[in-house]
Amino acid sequence: MKPHPVTGAFAYPATMDPYLAIARRIEPDVQSVVVRELTGGVSAQVRAVTFASDEHTERTIVVRQHGDAAYKDTSKEAAEQQHALQQALWRLDWPVPEPLWVDTSCSILATPYTVMAFVPGATEYADERLPDVIDVMVQRLRALHALDVAQLPALPVRDDPRPEIFEFWMSGVDWQPLRDWLERLDDTCYSGRACLQHGDFWSGNLLWRDGALVAILDWEDAAIGDPVCDVAVARQEMAWKHGFDAMEQLTVGYYDGPIADPRRQALWDLYCGFAGYRYMGDWGLPDGQVAHMRAVTLQLAQRARAVLGVS
Repeated sequence: MKPHPVTGAFAYPATMDPYLAIARRIEPDVQSVVVRELTGGVSAQVRAVTFASDEHTERTIVVRQHGDAAYKDTSKEAAEQQHALQQALWRLDWPVPEPLWVDTSCSILATPYTVMAFVPGATEYADERLPDVIDVMVQRLRALHALDVAQLPALPVRDDPRPEIFEFWMSGVDWQPLRDWLERLDDTCYSGRACLQHGDFWSGNLLWRDGALVAILDWEDAAIGDPVCDVAVARQEMAWKHGFDAMEQLTVGYYDGPIADPRRQALWDLYCGFAGYRYMGDWGLPDGQVAHMRAVTLQLAQRARAVLGVS
């Protein structure tokens, strides 16, 4: 069942529940909806909207409304770009929720939102499944980076870790020698084959059902550029959640051996580490969890500094 085509702003009575108005783009006769929050959203509000298409059929869609996080692009163009990317990936038979439409009119909800099909599943998994989860993550990440970007819509470019490191600069440690060293670099821009980056590839954005990966979620940070950036994100998140041994297992799996370019990996590790350290306090996590993640991030940054040979 496809949404009814709508041109321009979608008009609805001001007294109508906005989620009922959204559901009526699929089924005009819907009289009521059940709305529930979905867990895991940090920079967006994600809600499941369930309604009856007829007396025998129930349907659930997901409404992802862009939030107001200062470090996220919440513009009309960003919402349209995310929707277009999911459309392209859906056509390529990638495991993404089917994109239904994007609304940037701000006439129903206060900020742009995208609508997609609901995919049943869970992001959590039993600890004993971790080796299999890492294997699937590695396979999918390598396949993602092998996609032909000519088949994809225009996306931002993320090919140089150095400039934004200074914007994210971490406090609390004497990083001045590292900063001085980085400021002297002039050859950090990626010059290899441009790849699609997910931008936030970690287990919390992977949906599992019956042991199989059924969807990769949250493409709002996608870009074109250096694939090592995605590896750095996955490494950091794996270290936060499961420790350094799991991080190394993922890394060796991705590279099929030692890291291909340790210096470049270290630069992207610093980029992700400094960015995470700066913003993780805004993610709504318990204080103890944030403290643990900060400690791990500091260790990763010190490791990267050692790889770069900066005392």
